[in-house]
Order: sequence, then C-alpha cells, then structure tokens
Amino acid sequence: MSKIETKTTILPTSPWMWLVNIGLLLIVCGTALPLLRVEGVMYKYIFCAGAVMVLAGRLLLPRLKDVSIRLKRLCHIEVWAGVIFCVGGFFMWYEGARPMDWLAFTLAGGVLQIYTSIMIPREAAKEIRAAVVLNDVKIMPKRDFRIKYVSTECLNSLRITKFAPKWH
Repeated sequence: MSKIETKTTILPTSPWMWLVNIGLLLIVCGTALPLLRVEGVMYKYIFCAGAVMVLAGRLLLPRLKDVSIRLKRLCHIEVWAGVIFCVGGFFMWYEGARPMDWLAFTLAGGVLQIYTSIMIPREAAKEIRAAVVLNDVKIMPKRDFRIKYVSTECLNSLRITKFAPKWH
C-alpha cells in the first residue's frame, strides 16, 4: 500500500455554496422570528430573501459530471428543496392561506435538505470506495464517509477522476 499523498475533495468549493449557506441561515431567522412572537412583516422579507438565495444558489451550482444517476438525483432533490422553500415564502404572503401553511412547506424543505446533506457525501464516498476496490487498495475504514485522501497511484491507475465527482 502506498503512502497517501493526494488530497481530493468531495464537495464543491463554489462561491454559489456561500449563497446557499447564507440563504439557509436567513430561512432559519425568518422562521424563528414569528415563532418568537416578533411582530411586523420583516420576517417575511427575511424568509423570502433566504428562499430565493437558496434556489438561485442551487440552480447556479456547477453540475456533477461522470457520477452515478443516484448522486445526480440527490443533487436535483436539493434544487427541489429550494423550490419548496420558495413556495413556503409564497404562502407567507398569500391572503387565502392558513396561518401555518408556510411552516409546513418550510418543514418539508428542511427534511429534504437534511436527507440530501446526509446522503450526498455517503454516495460520493461509495463511488470513490468502489473505484478504489477495483485496484484492491483500501483507503479508510468502511464506516468513515468523509473520504478525503486517495493515493497518487490509485488516481493514475484507476483514473479515479472518472468516478469522483467533477464540478463543471
């Protein structure tokens, strides 16, 4: 087994991820304010701005190339979570909606967000692990889903860039 030398990242380091993270924080603030009995409409603006930022960030993130269909579908679920947050923002302003309709959509978007945040790194690690198993090289214990390092020889012999997520 060779010495571990090359560092590979599973998740993107795109500036659009900053937009998504800030949007999610605004959604949390916009959700917490009415639950804490803060009066006014400022929480609606905060929530809707966060929802639009999440949706825009998810749509503008570079797409995954050369990965499994399951991993691509998980990334598409993240986009749908942004759409659900925007629908929740719509129900905040819609006069005919019941008072808690927006909260139901916020919870649904949050559940999808949590699911994808767990499953995307797990599936990416499985793909990298499957690529390395083809060469009979063990990288890390099976339970560690945060694979960060792959040997240089593995990269060259397996062309692991074909299996690892690429962001274009």
